Amino acid sequence: MSPLQKSEIVRMMKNSPMQPVTAAIGDGGNDVAMIQEAHVGLGIMGKEGRAAVRSSDFAFSKFKYLQKVILVHGHWYYYRVAMLVHYFFYKNVAGFGGQLFYSFYNNFSMQTLYDSFNLTFYNIFYTSLPIFIYALLEQNLDSETLLNNPVFYRRIAKNYLLSYREFFLWFLYGLWHAVAIFFGWVMFYSYTSNGSGLSMNVGSDEVLGQFSFGLCIYSTAVTLVNLKLWFQSRSWNAPLIFGILISVVSFMGITLAYDTARINVGILNFFGDNYNSTIMPTVPIDSDVTWVYYHVLSSPTVWLYTLLILVVALLPDVVIRVFRKHWSVIIKESKLAKKRLESKINRGSYELNGLSNPCYEGDNNGITGGKLRNIYSQPNANV
Repeated sequence: MSPLQKSEIVRMMKNSPMQPVTAAIGDGGNDVAMIQEAHVGLGIMGKEGRAAVRSSDFAFSKFKYLQKVILVHGHWYYYRVAMLVHYFFYKNVAGFGGQLFYSFYNNFSMQTLYDSFNLTFYNIFYTSLPIFIYALLEQNLDSETLLNNPVFYRRIAKNYLLSYREFFLWFLYGLWHAVAIFFGWVMFYSYTSNGSGLSMNVGSDEVLGQFSFGLCIYSTAVTLVNLKLWFQSRSWNAPLIFGILISVVSFMGITLAYDTARINVGILNFFGDNYNSTIMPTVPIDSDVTWVYYHVLSSPTVWLYTLLILVVALLPDVVIRVFRKHWSVIIKESKLAKKRLESKINRGSYELNGLSNPCYEGDNNGITGGKLRNIYSQPNANV
């Protein structure tokens, strides 16, 4: 078969009514056209040169590795990429959904819920390291299980993990977490401001204001999206746990440093400001958030309420996770129970006893279930 014919066969399968994802494997120069035509090209480093390897997407030394490449590494790769895509959409909905809700409270003005420093660092630093480690090391199933049970490969076929249903589910996760965080803190501040029993444990000169409200929401969102990834992982490993802890702890440390840091006014005057260095030699980097996070962390009530919001927000995730994990088992058990019930019923002919039953003996016990007897086989039956 010529190289052109090989590529035409692959093209015919790609354009068939079912439109499958095609893969082509070859080890020689006559397989280059076929490998380039397929969705996924696999090249084997053989005695016929390296042309097939150079034109392929993935290359390996022996054909026997194909099973592990597809069933194990292909499964892991697709699962990691799918979770990576969903998580990036989710964490932005969960993190910045509060901005949308807050606009209804400030009449859609220019007032922002978060300060500019935290807005910048959310995607760059506070939530990037854990998902990077997750996308490199996650293994939802071990290699032996995948090799011994090829049926797991069928579960992710036809782009199942990136379907509209999965995307919509992750969007609902993010929307629910944004709602739980924002309106949870709205409720908290409503109760503390009118003296309904909750105490901030701060002095009258340290009232937690608008930036404290935004920082409480932001810190809860950063912690929640990292915990969500931890909960989503099927193989907890030391790098992932370390990355999550580093992200949360670094957020607390960097925010405290930023809120308490001061800068020499000479530097600011060099860039066009007009500060009097004699009266004020140093100024805060951002006067709006100076010591704000320190006052937030000094309130035990804030710590306890943060924990409560995290539990409430993750509770539906736990329920859905358990339900989806055991749903197939529930369906199988219900089908088996139905078959067992049908087999018991089919062992004999059953119908209701009552006045219309020829076996009715006039005991006035009402209508009860019982097996129909052959009255003609009874010696005292009236024929």
